[in-house]
Amino acid sequence: MSRDKIIKEPLITIIIPCRNMASLLGHCLDSIAEQTFKDFEVIIIDDGSTDHPEKVYKKYERKIDLKVFVLPKSKGVANARNLGLENSLGKYFSFISADDWYCDSNVFSDLAKLICRLEAENKTADIIKTNYKYYDSLNQKLIRTRTICDYKAKLESRNISQPFSTNDIIDDINSESYMSFPMHNEAVTRREFVTSKGLKYLVGLQRGEDSVFNLEKILGGAKIYLFDRAYKNIGVNVANSTTSSLSSFSKNNWLWIKQYFLVLQRYNFPKLFLESIPWSIREFASRVTSVEDYYKTIDFLNEVFKDIGLDRKFVKKHLPEYVDFFETLFEKKKPNFTLSEMSQKTERISELAERISKLKERNLKLKETIAEKNIKIAKLKGELNSHLGVKRSARLLAGNVKRKVIPPKHP
Repeated sequence: MSRDKIIKEPLITIIIPCRNMASLLGHCLDSIAEQTFKDFEVIIIDDGSTDHPEKVYKKYERKIDLKVFVLPKSKGVANARNLGLENSLGKYFSFISADDWYCDSNVFSDLAKLICRLEAENKTADIIKTNYKYYDSLNQKLIRTRTICDYKAKLESRNISQPFSTNDIIDDINSESYMSFPMHNEAVTRREFVTSKGLKYLVGLQRGEDSVFNLEKILGGAKIYLFDRAYKNIGVNVANSTTSSLSSFSKNNWLWIKQYFLVLQRYNFPKLFLESIPWSIREFASRVTSVEDYYKTIDFLNEVFKDIGLDRKFVKKHLPEYVDFFETLFEKKKPNFTLSEMSQKTERISELAERISKLKERNLKLKETIAEKNIKIAKLKGELNSHLGVKRSARLLAGNVKRKVIPPKHP
């Protein structure tokens, strides 16, 4: 393959949506420029920055294959992501935030080797997932590592082999250890898979646009391969960061929840649809800091559930163990509702969600125990049938011998 071909169609396109992150962008671009594998392009979508990042762009244009698209006014991160995708040439694409950075200089090289190996085996990876590390950028401390190892072992224990299809992972898409797993931890995604499905980020979502988009890919039948390797460092507690925590309720920040539910509804997963709700409630509850925020939260959720046709009858039919959860959540507002009562209420909601999680875990263990016992029963039946077959054969043989030994009587 000629060098011109490589430049025109790189293996990987790295897309960086960026707004007012000039002070951190250099660290991210350094981790890209240091890669030993060079068959990639970088696209920066400057979403109306006002911190003058032009010097940063010029510095790295000499080091890497860099394209910069500058928007005079911010149109939102979803629009920036779509613009990056529309202008990408790579066979695979990867998003990284300006405040994040790659773990080491061989990340792309190892990914390229994995892709080549899969292609040599006539396999296609639509999505490759890896391990992420989360850092407190203010204190320069590792917070946690989100790894695929535990879930990989879980899948292997269920005799599920790679690639993992939608049917393979759907039962666990919302478990405590896996809820955000299909949404994130993505190293690269095959561009042709996304374009053939006509998938785009929903413009207008200020937060969670990646969760909705990634869920669409998962439920759209993507072939997923897991690569047990540290890939990207995620910076948190950074101003303007998409991973920064939200201090209070804002309707615009949570519109993605509705879209998330609508995607599940469209793909006809009612049980999964319901199981997503306690997780979203916990997300809301963890950020509620006042009675006023609590009321706003409940009103918003009621509005969302009404729009998507969710009511107690639906809950009772599809997942009766959630009835108590909803009754606690939507009980009548008290006129003298206090912050203390609000705290108790959110604690009760969390307790119910935790109880549901434990019930699911116990049911899974019971299913595994029943499956093991069924295997033993089947084995015992086989041994019994074998034993009965031997005895029957012995009786038949004894009868034949007897007939041969005793001569017929003559009159």
